[in-house]
Parts: sequence; C-alpha cells; structure tokens
Amino acid sequence: MEVEINFTWCRECNSRDYIEIEPTRTKVSATTILGRAIEMGEMMPRIVAKGVRLDRYQPLKEFPDLYERFAQLQTQADVVKFIRTFGPLTEAGFPKGQGDNLVTALSSAKGMKAGNIYHGHIVSVLRLVEGPTRLQIEPPSLIDALWIQFAQDVSRGDARVCKQCGALFATGPDAKRKRRALFCSDECKIRFFSLKRSR
Repeated sequence: MEVEINFTWCRECNSRDYIEIEPTRTKVSATTILGRAIEMGEMMPRIVAKGVRLDRYQPLKEFPDLYERFAQLQTQADVVKFIRTFGPLTEAGFPKGQGDNLVTALSSAKGMKAGNIYHGHIVSVLRLVEGPTRLQIEPPSLIDALWIQFAQDVSRGDARVCKQCGALFATGPDAKRKRRALFCSDECKIRFFSLKRSR
C-alpha cells in the first residue's frame, strides 16, 4: 500500500520577518531550607515568525529531500537560516507562540544525522484515500513531517550515510542520486578513492 505524506505549512514571504529571542536567566522567588533564593532554569534561544505575510506551501513536495537539508544543520545559526527559509518547525514558532527552541531543533537535526529513527510521540491524522488504495499521513508540524519523510526514506532504503564524510543523504529519483549511491557528492567519492590509493 502506498503511503503519502499530505502536508501543507506556512512560512513568512520575507525571510527577515522572524524575531530571534535571546536566552535570559530568570530568578524564582521560592526559597531553599537555608533561606536563599534559588535560581531556576534558563530560557533557551528561540525564533518566532512575526506573521507579516504568511505563505502556504507544501514543503515536502517542493523539497523531496528536505529532511536531508535539516540533518546537515550544525549550529544554532544554521537552524535560524533553515526556519527563515522553510518556516517554523512547530506551532510554537508562529505568532502568539513562544518560538521554536533552537537547542531542541539542533539536537533533533543531530539525531536525524546519526540515523536515529525514534523522535518521540508523533500525532498524525491517518486517512485511507479512495481510488487506488493508499494511506495518507497528515503531520501536525514541519518537524514531524521531516521525521516521517526521513523514516519513509529509511524504510525504502533511500536514506544513506556517506562513506567518506558520514553525512546523511537522500537517494532515489527525487534526490537525483542513484539508490545504490555510497557518497553524498562527487567530491566525497573522489576524496575517498584518492585517500584509498594513497594508503
């Protein structure tokens, strides 16, 4: 049975229409047994859309290897750039939300790059579609859609890890790489065989 990811999301038309929220320490008025004020938690760095002009689009159809791009994020600045390009990762990233947590997002990207399929609890609407029987999955957020797209490619054997650099990459017709590809790029392939010859 064919499984289809039915996902529509929003992003700001102008990538500058996001607000980055810097981390702050907050003091709590509770006291310890010794009578000292205790300092609790730190608000993590976040990013939220202003809601100036949101554009509805289908990210997984426009970018069939979007999970691969997400898995390559290495810094919080990379996460910010990704969100400015593709939209908030969760509902919290839209106006009136607290903003997407950059630390959590980066941790998720690193988990995906490492090939960890388990993401946690994903709630999706499943729908059986008439005609040629197929199952439709409707993820509630972009981050959930990325994990479902990644899991789908892993199950088909289309998600690979580069033999040279260890980067996660997509294969198959949508990604324009052969299904049996061992390297994420021609540069990695050349480097691998060059190093092999020099040994």
